[in-house]
Amino acid sequence: MKALHFSGLRSRLIFLVLLSIVPLIGLLIYTAVEHRQHSIAEAQRNALRLANEIADSHGQIIESARHLLIGLAQLPEVLDHNSRACDTRFATILQRLPHYTVLAAAKSNGDVFCSGLLLKQPVNISDRPYFQESMQERDLAVSGYQIGRISGKATVAVSHPSVDRYLR
Repeated sequence: MKALHFSGLRSRLIFLVLLSIVPLIGLLIYTAVEHRQHSIAEAQRNALRLANEIADSHGQIIESARHLLIGLAQLPEVLDHNSRACDTRFATILQRLPHYTVLAAAKSNGDVFCSGLLLKQPVNISDRPYFQESMQERDLAVSGYQIGRISGKATVAVSHPSVDRYLR
């Protein structure tokens, strides 16, 4: 009989130990879930902060490009469609601004007459939506990512119209 009593006592002790561990396991699971939710919320805040920083940086880059293009559009060699002088000027500027892929100017029909990079063949950009928008709105237009026809590189084009002397 003592063996049975010891076995019963042992069962009760195991039961009591398990009963005391269950809340600890519950607390551990609750803490892990809370930590996971906190980590997810922190990751979302960081992603939003980073996205805002990228958007601000992108806006500053576009605004810098706007200022550069407005200035370039006023150059006599651009206004007069003087390809040789314009090519030289744009190549010099492009060397000093390496974050730009290409600087180019096109006539109102889309024919590129000036480029800071050597044109291997005639280039026309009249079918590009950013060019059409820029000409229609007479303001800055920005493309999505595309492969540049002059550079052959993935790029975002920024376009600003110039009213040349032939249209005045």
